[in-house]
Amino acid sequence: VAIVNEVRATKNGHKVLEVEDEEDRCAVLILKDSAPMQENIIPDEVIGIVGKTSRKGDMVVMEELIRPDLPLRGGMERSDSTSSVAFLSDIHVGSNTFLERQWHNMVHWLKTEGKDEIQYVVVPGDCVDGIGIFPGQEEELLIDDIFQQYEALNDLFKSLPDGIKLVVMPGNHDAVRPAEPQPTFSQQITDMFDSQVQFVGNPCYLEIEGRKILAYHGRSMDDWMSAVQTLSYSNPLEAMKEMLRRRHMAPIYGGKTPIAPEKEDYMVIEEVPDIFVTGHVHGAGISEYRGVKIICASTWQSQTAFQ
Repeated sequence: VAIVNEVRATKNGHKVLEVEDEEDRCAVLILKDSAPMQENIIPDEVIGIVGKTSRKGDMVVMEELIRPDLPLRGGMERSDSTSSVAFLSDIHVGSNTFLERQWHNMVHWLKTEGKDEIQYVVVPGDCVDGIGIFPGQEEELLIDDIFQQYEALNDLFKSLPDGIKLVVMPGNHDAVRPAEPQPTFSQQITDMFDSQVQFVGNPCYLEIEGRKILAYHGRSMDDWMSAVQTLSYSNPLEAMKEMLRRRHMAPIYGGKTPIAPEKEDYMVIEEVPDIFVTGHVHGAGISEYRGVKIICASTWQSQTAFQ
């Protein structure tokens, strides 16, 4: 069992890994006609290697690749609860491309045909557009004060029907540190909102009506898309499956995702959730992987010039 330090291809079409543990480093050869050759191996992931030492004794020839992965199961157990939860990611209040008309259409539905349909709303980050997040952002802002953006967000939440409980977490556009895991919002911001809103960090395990939900904003998707050729922004659910296979939301270090040097790695997926939800990439999708419902919770922002 080792962490992957480097992945490179040979001129003969094979693949060579440099792996390490706390004591030493080792080269691992993956032959081009072997089953592990079809696997996407990324830097900094932890893998199990079954193989044989080469004749010279200077490397291991991999025969089987083992990942932690999720246990096989049939999905969520039946529940007596009649409650429903909605996932609304990447609201981006303050942006001049915020989809205000569509938001009001949703609120109208919740108050008419969808009355009593939704009891909980989870917001997996990027609640506001933020300030200075990318070059030239000031040209794309309708609200250029961070506190006024959160005041506008509070107004949007107040427009939702009474009785809906909200769980809100930060993303890379929000007013918290960019490094993951992200703490929840400061009291200066949370004091703007009433008791129907509960603020949590990113990522976060939640339990709602007996369902275990793992919510993560999804910033590491940018690194997943760069590292794995078969992944694309048009299908973020596949990147989420890769996270579950490795039991880690952000294994790649030193890329686009800033990672805080905490004593404990909070990006590890220790507990198997019933639902795994992300946002960030502004794509909508729902699927299932080994009994876990996976959801990419889309956005309330149309495409910006920067995007």
